[in-house]
Amino acid sequence: MKFGLLLVTAMASGWMSLTQVAHGAETATSTNSGVMDESLRLKLRELNKKHEVNTDITNPEMAAQAGSTSQYSLKFNVSYYGAPIDRPFSKEGPNPDNSPIDPSTTLSGSLSLLYRLDKRSAISVGSGLTALTPFHGVKRVDTKNPYAGIDYNYKVGNWQMRSSVSVSATTQENYTKRGQNASASLGQNFAYKFPETKISVGSNNSLSFYNYNREYLPKDGSTSSYYLGIYPFAEYGINDKLSLKTSVSVSFYNPRSTKNQWELQHRFPNQWLGMGYSYSRTVYIYPYVSFYPTRFNWETTTVAFSTIFSLL
Repeated sequence: MKFGLLLVTAMASGWMSLTQVAHGAETATSTNSGVMDESLRLKLRELNKKHEVNTDITNPEMAAQAGSTSQYSLKFNVSYYGAPIDRPFSKEGPNPDNSPIDPSTTLSGSLSLLYRLDKRSAISVGSGLTALTPFHGVKRVDTKNPYAGIDYNYKVGNWQMRSSVSVSATTQENYTKRGQNASASLGQNFAYKFPETKISVGSNNSLSFYNYNREYLPKDGSTSSYYLGIYPFAEYGINDKLSLKTSVSVSFYNPRSTKNQWELQHRFPNQWLGMGYSYSRTVYIYPYVSFYPTRFNWETTTVAFSTIFSLL
């Protein structure tokens, strides 16, 4: 009997010792795991360090275009171009000057990876997808032209500036079937806020050159060798986040159908009127109405939106 009691006592004592050892090992493992997780977080934070906020840029849309202050980040652009207001359920939007675009309603999104050089400049690469007739059974999904570029955001006097250079490969079917395979673009945006007021003015401007893999054919229509877009805007700040904004597209192109490289033709001016909402420096949403001011009618007036936001 005594032997049985001693055996039970020894087993119980041994089990308690094993339990304590196991608990100690588990605690040590948990502690080590926590230390390792914290160490990994610190390393990732050090790798993806934050740069200073570029206080030169206060215009909401330009700040969102500049992207996150992180060393590495993702930037998204999402836009929708709808049907005319008088035909809200149509599959097609207006194209009054027969430019070489597919007039279908579109929902598009692009993703860019940004590597920040300093608080004013970043290198980016990106691409995206465009769905044609997204709410009527998708007609086609195009890959947006993949690109690589660099931008610099700065101030000259009281003018906020954004300069950019990019190159891209043409993948959109409506252009590849016309022989276009690549392009290079220069961008120069600027904005000025009148002191002691809520009014800002500026312009977003671009000059693009296109490369083709064959000679021009009559079926190519009004394709261009190069394209100049000038987009002046005016903005009234309702409060710190919300603004009333309008802009006009004035564009010129050198048609491939001519041998004169200096000949310029113009597209019909296009105007946007909408509300800009700045959720933060890296998130900007702009729903708007698009119309042609020189030949206004409801058949060519559409509802659209664009948004820019960054992660990391």
